[in-house]
Amino acid sequence: MSRTLAALAVAALLGPAIAVPASAAYYQGRNVDNHRYRGNVLNNDYGLYDNVEIKFQGDRAYITFASGGRLILNLDEEEIVDPHAIPANDPRRGIQWEINVKDLHGR
Repeated sequence: MSRTLAALAVAALLGPAIAVPASAAYYQGRNVDNHRYRGNVLNNDYGLYDNVEIKFQGDRAYITFASGGRLILNLDEEEIVDPHAIPANDPRRGIQWEINVKDLHGR
C-alpha cells in the first residue's frame, strides 16, 4: 500500500474520533438552531426594537427587523437560560444587546 493510501486510511479511521462537535444554541436541552422565532432586541444606546425575527445558528443570532435590516450577534453563551434575557454582542460595532424571544417555549 502506498504512503498516500495508508495516510488516507488512517485519516478515515481517526476522522470521526477527532472531529469537533458542531456548536448549537440550546434551550432546556433542545437544539433551537435554524428555527425562526419572534421577539425583540434591546440596547441601552439604540433602545427597543420590537417585532423582530430571530434565528439561532451555533453561537450566533440572526436578527431581521420589520424594515428588512439585519443584525448578526454573537451569543455570550450557547446555552440559553432565560429566553427573555439572552445576552449577545455585536462585535462589529462593539455593542451589547439583550434578545427577548417570545415563542421559544412553544417549540
